[in-house]
Amino acid sequence: MFRNRPMVVGTMHRKEQAISPIFQEELQVLPFVPVGFQTDFLGTFTDEVTRLQTAKETVKDKCLAAMQFSNCEMGVATEASFGPHPEVFYAAAHEEWMVFVDVKHGLEIYERVFTTNTNYAHQEISDWIDLEKFANKVGFPVHGIIISNSDKSVFYKDITTWKQLQIAFEELKKSVFLVCVETDMRAHRNPTRMSVIRQLAEKLVEKIKSKCPNCNTPGFGVTSTIFGLPCEWCGAPTNSIATYVKECTSCGFKEHETRKDKTTESAEFCYQCNP
Repeated sequence: MFRNRPMVVGTMHRKEQAISPIFQEELQVLPFVPVGFQTDFLGTFTDEVTRLQTAKETVKDKCLAAMQFSNCEMGVATEASFGPHPEVFYAAAHEEWMVFVDVKHGLEIYERVFTTNTNYAHQEISDWIDLEKFANKVGFPVHGIIISNSDKSVFYKDITTWKQLQIAFEELKKSVFLVCVETDMRAHRNPTRMSVIRQLAEKLVEKIKSKCPNCNTPGFGVTSTIFGLPCEWCGAPTNSIATYVKECTSCGFKEHETRKDKTTESAEFCYQCNP
C-alpha cells in the first residue's frame, strides 16, 4: 500500500531528522522535504504570524499545503502548542499533533502526545546575570533562546553562542529596561521537542499499521476517551481516564478498551475525598 511511494515531510525546521527514518523503515515509503517550502504563513512561535486555528486543524493544513507544493499524494506534518499545564501547577506542557495523509487511499490519520517533557519557559529580565541563569536553566546553547522587547517589534533568534546572546542583549538594552527572553520552540533549535516528535512518529506509525478488525482500513486506534476511573478510597468516579475508545474513520466500527495500567485513581484526585 505504501511501499516505494514518495511521502513529503511538511517542515522547514528539520523535523525529517526525527520522522523520515521511522516511516522509511516501518512503512517502506520514500520520504523527502520540499525545497523552498514555507510553513510560517500558518503561524510562528514569535507571533510574527498569529496562528488562527487549533494545532490539529493547522497540522492538516500544513500537510496538505506541503503535498500541493510538491505535487505529492502522500504526506506527514506536525504542529505543536506550548503553555502552562492545565492541572499541574508551575509545570509547562507540550502538545504535539502529527497527521499522515494519503489521498490515493482516502486516509487521514492523526496521533497526539501531551507531555511535561519540555523546557518551555519565558521571563522578563533586566540584567545579564538573570539572562545567564535563564539560559543555563533551559539548556542554551544546545537549546535555542529568543530575546526581544516587550511588544516583540524587535527580536533576535537563531542565537547559537554566548557572545551572540550578549551582543543581542546589549543592543536591546539600549532602548528598553526589561528584555523578554523565551525558549526557541522550533524543532531544529530544540532537541527536547525533537525527541518528542520522534516518539510521536513511532506512535503514529503503529497506528497506521493497526488495521480495523471490521474493514481492514489502516489507522485503527484511540480516537476518544471515557473518564470516570474510580477513587481508590470511596469508589466515586474521578476525572481520570477509565476507558479508551478505538474507532475506524472509514466504516465507523468501535471498540472499547479498559485502561490496563491502573484500575483505581489516587484519592488525591478525587473531588469527594479531596475537595
